[in-house]
Amino acid sequence: MSRTHMVVLGFLHEAPMYGYKIGQIVDSKHFPVWSGIKVASVYKAMQSLHRQGYIDGEQVMEGNSPPRTVYHINAKGRKRLTQLVTKFLEQKDLPGQEFWIGLSFARGIFTRRQFQKILHSRIKAIRQLQAAGCSERCQELVDAKKIPVIHRHMVSLADKWSAAETEVLEDLLGRLNTTDYDDFFKE
Repeated sequence: MSRTHMVVLGFLHEAPMYGYKIGQIVDSKHFPVWSGIKVASVYKAMQSLHRQGYIDGEQVMEGNSPPRTVYHINAKGRKRLTQLVTKFLEQKDLPGQEFWIGLSFARGIFTRRQFQKILHSRIKAIRQLQAAGCSERCQELVDAKKIPVIHRHMVSLADKWSAAETEVLEDLLGRLNTTDYDDFFKE
């Protein structure tokens, strides 16, 4: 299963909808730009999920328009979504934007304690990468003219991303115990 399956199941976990609506959401949130998920892959994923019994469809008539199939996630699909999001978020080497895709579909899947553990694990993984001294090693390679100087800037960007992501995750951890997040967690 792909992250596109997770995205489709995640949207249907929030509300029943037809394929075109999911495509509109994917486009409006610029998924093709930052995640590589294209509208065409959404339709393929919906067909696959329907065939595998993770989602159900119902023909709906609206006025004089031709009938459309409105899909909803079923119990088997909710279980699969939980598996996908859990597996996705447990990956230690997951790039930042990928991690946040998984996180965005975590509503109602984890208890507060499980979610805190995931965030702590992510922070730990980022800090381990930072401690590995990639920046210093890259600078040595640039100075020795073994890699192009542009790599220094790429590593700088990665360091800034890691610092920003760590800051956001720590802020989120600090806010999780407020009532603002009560509806996010599984009971």
